[in-house]
Amino acid sequence: MPDREELGRAAELLMQAGAFDVSLIPVFMKKYRPGTLFQVVAPLKAEQALVQILFAETGTIGVRRQLVQRHTMQREVIKVMTEYGEARVKVTCWQDTT
Repeated sequence: MPDREELGRAAELLMQAGAFDVSLIPVFMKKYRPGTLFQVVAPLKAEQALVQILFAETGTIGVRRQLVQRHTMQREVIKVMTEYGEARVKVTCWQDTT
């Protein structure tokens, strides 16, 4: 089983390759062996690159995929000055279209 640093490296590579989000979830596998479930949310166009990373950087021998729909709020990143210096802030707005 890969150690935490190796799993962290894999998660970082997945993000760099276009994943929107990567979660590592501790789970029990077959015969109650400890394992880690990677949950990767990504655009379909990044699928091949992400699967290659999972095979190359983890001990997995299979990847399940599931197509889902995603809803996002309208967003804008602005810069604000704080007492600690400049910070980027994401401003969001929900517009109900129903």
